[in-house]
Amino acid sequence: CVGSSPSASTNYNMTRRNIGKNVDPIKYLKIRIELLTQERRKNDCKDTHMILDKSILELSIILDLLEQNYAKAPL
Repeated sequence: CVGSSPSASTNYNMTRRNIGKNVDPIKYLKIRIELLTQERRKNDCKDTHMILDKSILELSIILDLLEQNYAKAPL
């Protein structure tokens, strides 16, 4: 489970990814959502499921907003 080991918080390092300038944000979000969904399937901890579900939901909302805006005014 998340944070189950005593050193879990000390080993976690939040860094910003350098994904480049020519990345399609819609494609990027779809890939990240799929990767998080795959990670959820591999895990059986309910706490981790809760965190991944929230992340997937938030990214899905952003994806929907981008797709709606793109439909109105393509980039």
